[in-house]
This record gives sequence, structure tokens and C-alpha cells, in this order.
Amino acid sequence: MVNFLLDKRGNFSVFRVSLAVLVIGILVVLLAFVAVFFEQESLRSPLEVNVPSNAEEWVVESSGTSERRTFYRIADGDAEQIANFYNDQLLNFPPNRPDDNGQQEECQRTPPAGNFPDFDRGESNVSFFWRCFFGRSAGGSEQYTIVSIYPGFVNEEFPELSSDGYIVIEYEQNWQP
Repeated sequence: MVNFLLDKRGNFSVFRVSLAVLVIGILVVLLAFVAVFFEQESLRSPLEVNVPSNAEEWVVESSGTSERRTFYRIADGDAEQIANFYNDQLLNFPPNRPDDNGQQEECQRTPPAGNFPDFDRGESNVSFFWRCFFGRSAGGSEQYTIVSIYPGFVNEEFPELSSDGYIVIEYEQNWQP
């Protein structure tokens, strides 16, 4: 390779060195283009987040080519234990890095303790919920899965959708079309 850069007298040829730098530059630009292409392509499918092994898929709703909501349910589950399951995943989720205070993203409970003030057992509403955000973005594109965890409730209007006695896990997924 070094011989290529030398002229007939054994000195570095400005033309040949420039040509070598140009070729290396073009290769670097091509590799960067390929890397960006593959990164963008990876955002064109749902961001998969593990589901607890004892969860059963319950309802799947797709809206368009880049959105999906999937509901899972667990009989006699504990919402806090399930939230801890997702917190463990968040700790190992690559984009989840500690902020300036050393804190990492965690699942958030709403309300922080107890039930919503207007919660009325028997109504079609939830007493509390946990929300966990898993997301990636690159070059103006994003891909995310929001996991919501809440105790089931009686649905008098649509009894087949009643979830009383279960913990419901809802996945809201969005990705680039």
C-alpha cells in the first residue's frame, strides 16, 4: 500500500495520496449512509418489550400500518410486581441512561398511592395505573411502546371485555411506517 503512494523517485506523490484520501473518504461516507439506512429500517417495526410469562394475550387492535394496541391479562396478579418486572427491563434498555442526578427512567404510578379519588368499584374505571415508557429515536424517526398496568374492572356495556379479577397490561405501540 505504501508503494502505491510513492512516485518513481521514492517520494510521496501528492496526487496518489489525495486519491487514497478521497477513496477512504468515499468509503466512510458510504458506510455512514448504510448505518443510517439500517438504523432507520430498524424503526419500521414495533418495539418489542417482553411480556410476563403468565400473561395471556386478550385483545389486539391495529390502527393503520404503524400503530397497535395489545391487551394482556393476568389472573390474580399483583400490579406492583408486574411494574417491577418492567422496571427491571427498563434498567437494561439501551437508551435508558442515568440523567444528571443518576436517576433512570422507571415505571410511574398514578396516583402515587391509593386509588383515584373518584374511583367507584363497579363502575367502568380503573382505581390506579402504572405507566412504563420504552422508546428509541434516530434521525427524526421514533419507535415506542407504552406499557400500562392496571387492575381490571367490570364492563357492563360489553361483558366480554370485563376484566374484573385480572391485572390488565396494555401495550400501545407506535413505529415508523
